[in-house]
Amino acid sequence: IGWLIGLAALIPTIAVTSRRLHDIGKTGWWQLLFWIVSIIAWSASISFLFLGFMALEKSASWGFLIFLSGVALVVAIAVIAIAIIWFVRKGDEGPNKYGPDPRQYALE
Repeated sequence: IGWLIGLAALIPTIAVTSRRLHDIGKTGWWQLLFWIVSIIAWSASISFLFLGFMALEKSASWGFLIFLSGVALVVAIAVIAIAIIWFVRKGDEGPNKYGPDPRQYALE
């Protein structure tokens, strides 16, 4: 059931995120980059952490794998931070290349 709810929420999430990016003058395709980098960084972090613990008894390279896990985690957090900054900032004043300012209609 969780997968169905997640799948049902995916399309509205993409639509709302695209609209928010348009409000700040960015293309909606930026969210694809956020998704790809986040998935790769989180996967790498978990993989390197797992490999580091697996190599703990067998070799001395476990510290380097744990370090790589930390680097991937920092990249993932940085991408999320950039997304949050973009999503909470005020939209462009007046119309931009994606259409009129939606606040213009709310004030009338």
